[in-house]
Amino acid sequence: MKTRLKNAKSWLFVPANRPDFLAKSINYGAHVVIVDMEDAVPSDSKAQVRATLDKQLSTIKQAGQQLVLRTNTEIEQLVADLNAIDINNIDGLLLPKLHSADYLQIVGDFLSRLELHQGKALGSTALIALLESPLAVMQSAKIAKASERLACLAIGSEDLALSLGVVPTIESLQGALQQVVLAAKNAHVGMLAVAGSLAQFRDLTSYQQQVSIAANLGCTGALCIHPSQVAIVNQNYAPTAAQITWAQAVLAEVAAHPQAAVWQVDGAMVDAPVLARAQALMLATKGE
Repeated sequence: MKTRLKNAKSWLFVPANRPDFLAKSINYGAHVVIVDMEDAVPSDSKAQVRATLDKQLSTIKQAGQQLVLRTNTEIEQLVADLNAIDINNIDGLLLPKLHSADYLQIVGDFLSRLELHQGKALGSTALIALLESPLAVMQSAKIAKASERLACLAIGSEDLALSLGVVPTIESLQGALQQVVLAAKNAHVGMLAVAGSLAQFRDLTSYQQQVSIAANLGCTGALCIHPSQVAIVNQNYAPTAAQITWAQAVLAEVAAHPQAAVWQVDGAMVDAPVLARAQALMLATKGE
């Protein structure tokens, strides 16, 4: 389960207090639906939403949709969120405003108890760490290796920009984004971000540019706050026809001369790292 989430590209937020939105969420082509119990639900409504939360999760999960719950930040609220559900109905938790490796370990221990109690495979509930502050960015290398459950790091660009006192743009966020990308790559986990703001969800041209820039910096997927953004992410992270043709040519050349250490394709050298990139592209065409 952790591997599937690590490789997922489009992650769509859906408010937990909107059953109508939740019912439609499986129709948009998102690799992962994030049911949001944190910012999307007013404080005085959280207890009421928890009363029907598990039923909503179960319906989505039974449709075959990968499903993650964004919990509340405060530990008491997080425990209340998890006690309201059957842990078998989710694939993972998105932990917002995370800035401590210790917190990941605490949540992981609590999940282990729930898994044992509810008959789910031990360690099978993944974690995604949402980094939204300068401290979180600075601690990203430790956070990335804090738990075997961790599938992805993610950047919350709006909150991070607010903490930095800047507008969320590629210029203001690039340094932080690159630092967290390095932490994610070093720990072999996924990396979710856009190079800018998620808030202007009707400006799809800008969103596409932000997704593309983030992908070129090493991100592996992106967060979406509106269904219209999902197709942009899926298309951006899918290999192009030209890339597939190139990868096929590389693999064909290697297969034809398996004893060589270096090959040549279209006038360019192919060595081990280039071969690995071609192999990864072909795996991506299969959704792996």
